Amino acid sequence: MSNSTTPFTIEASAPADSFFVAADGDIGLGTSSPENSLHISTTTFGNGLLLDNPNNGNIGIKLRGGTDIWVLQKNSSTAAINPGALIFSVAGTGVQEMFLDTDGDLTIDGTLTTGGTTCGSGCDLVFQPGYDLPSIEEHAAQMWEKSYLPAVGPTEENAPFNVTEKTTGMLNELEHAHIYIEQLHKRVAHLEEQLEKVLAHLAEDGE
Repeated sequence: MSNSTTPFTIEASAPADSFFVAADGDIGLGTSSPENSLHISTTTFGNGLLLDNPNNGNIGIKLRGGTDIWVLQKNSSTAAINPGALIFSVAGTGVQEMFLDTDGDLTIDGTLTTGGTTCGSGCDLVFQPGYDLPSIEEHAAQMWEKSYLPAVGPTEENAPFNVTEKTTGMLNELEHAHIYIEQLHKRVAHLEEQLEKVLAHLAEDGE
């Protein structure tokens, strides 16, 4: 029986260890020391893993652990939801837990938690007795001198910025602002009290 296809080919000029099966069954591509079930090693920039479906834009990877199956999929341009997007989802939920569209916009179905360098500006420490809180006048002077909120730092127009750092800086500034609001409220209340006394005294003198 004739067969016009060639199911497995290794060219003679292929580099050493292009395809290597270790004694434990691990497979190395470009390495004779695979460190996992499949280990791809390359020193050439741009060479890596390519999954290609030239006949259909939908292509993806499934990761299964027990009964949970995570799907990383690139939607075709004709897909009904988020055409062209890179989608991360849990199989069977019917929900796109996270997707990255062709404009670079990232959407997640749940909440976002960061474990990066948080609250470098102090955050809730502003409410502690030993915190060196600048006065309203000092803070205002720094703000106008630098042209940005001191705890937030400069934010260049149309330039990328660290969301974690900016968020915690804004939280710090918000806490400063609420302390200043309380201070101003007390000042206003004191002035109102003094004004009431003056008006009452004037009223007594006018009788």
